[in-house]
Amino acid sequence: MKYTIVLILFVLVGCKSIHISEVNKTLIKKGNPMGSDYIEYNISVSSEKDFYIEDLFIEDDDTKLNYYYKDLKTGLSSYQMLSPFIKGNYSFHFILEDITRMSKKESLVIKMKVDNKIITKKEFITKRNKSILTK
Repeated sequence: MKYTIVLILFVLVGCKSIHISEVNKTLIKKGNPMGSDYIEYNISVSSEKDFYIEDLFIEDDDTKLNYYYKDLKTGLSSYQMLSPFIKGNYSFHFILEDITRMSKKESLVIKMKVDNKIITKKEFITKRNKSILTK
């Protein structure tokens, strides 16, 4: 019984090293006849430890997400980094052109590797009530 409690506390403490503070989607409307409407997804992540992104997907959806990120401290950005994310604050972004998803309730699943352990976090995606017109 003691070992079970210790194991549960260890898992709970390990999960708190990475915090997802915001997951939202915004409708982006085309501003020219040649453009297309799309939904932009934004995820804010803060971490007290180095981590890898093993997988990032929308629950119950097979769409392959090509995300990019921005390190909020340095301002540097890149596409799907292969080395670990150094502890800090990051913003992840991806887009999907299926605008019918805007009113759909969705959950984002992120599988991360921290200290050689896989952590899975599931977050509800909130909808921003504004749409942005692009040029």
